[in-house]
Amino acid sequence: MKGVVACLAAVRAVRAAGIRLRRPYALHVVVGEEDGGLGAFGTLKRGHRGAACVIAEPTSGTITTANAGALTSSWP
Repeated sequence: MKGVVACLAAVRAVRAAGIRLRRPYALHVVVGEEDGGLGAFGTLKRGHRGAACVIAEPTSGTITTANAGALTSSWP
């Protein structure tokens, strides 16, 4: 849940600073990180897409620009 709070705080900070983003953003908070990404898969299945993705998962306190992952190939 710390990652969710970090994302919400980042959005709030950008707004408070008056920063105008060139493109719109969406904040998706999904479930299923431990079971193959069902929440992320459902979001994609509903047509949500983006040019980039930020995942607020702590990794030894460092920024990681890419990571292995998995999305389930079946939908219940």
